[in-house]
Amino acid sequence: MSSLQDALNRRLEGRFSTGAVIGATFMLAIRRVHIFLPLALLCYVPVAFLGYGMIWIAQFVTLTSNSAYLGLMRFAAEMLTDVLFASLFITLVLAQISKISGSLDTAKVSLKATLVRIIPIYICGLLVAILSWTGFIILLIPGLYIMIITWVAVLVAIADRTGPIAAIRRSDSLIRGYRWHILGLVLLFFIFTALLERIIGGFSQYFGINLLMSSARDLSSYVLGTTLTLLLNQAVFGMLSGIAAAYSFVHLRRLKEGKSGAQLADIFK
Repeated sequence: MSSLQDALNRRLEGRFSTGAVIGATFMLAIRRVHIFLPLALLCYVPVAFLGYGMIWIAQFVTLTSNSAYLGLMRFAAEMLTDVLFASLFITLVLAQISKISGSLDTAKVSLKATLVRIIPIYICGLLVAILSWTGFIILLIPGLYIMIITWVAVLVAIADRTGPIAAIRRSDSLIRGYRWHILGLVLLFFIFTALLERIIGGFSQYFGINLLMSSARDLSSYVLGTTLTLLLNQAVFGMLSGIAAAYSFVHLRRLKEGKSGAQLADIFK
């Protein structure tokens, strides 16, 4: 048994708490950064450069009565793309965690098995995103509540091969009894996102990313530099939140149902 596998299984055998999830998330992120960060960058490149393209489109569209319509189109396009590649990424993360915790050192994660499920997984992720945004538009509390009960909905859709509504209900059932712990995770990730944006933004300014793009201070270099900064921000946040959700799912399944990592890993063979 590898040292990482041993450490992960010890954590999975302990009690579920906000601190336990955060600790496991950073342990996995640091010790498998050579796997998770490139995967996150690969998955979020299309999202970042869609935003880059939308900024350029906005420069050539007259901002009159159509400005609100353009903003809505941009939001919809970015959300659709973001959910798609986030769903792909979290599927790959779950496969890696299941592989580590399931003693499957020689098993290869099948990309084909991942892609076969991507459409129902994507629909589930999209429904979760729409419900969460609707909740936040109505009021903060409904949005947070929806985020809590759907914390592992996409993971359920992956592992149980269920539809989106069944996955959300199953997620709520798994999280019942641990909702305050998940609320703590959600709030911590909100705070972490704000800090990450400040840190990466300051880092990019300090090292002059825009100057590396071009010696001229034109719009193109500014937008591209901003896009690369956002890509790094999205990749790091996506990596950590994806690992946290996947670890939560594996841990809750083990606590409530006695499901081992090997049983979960079987779905990727």
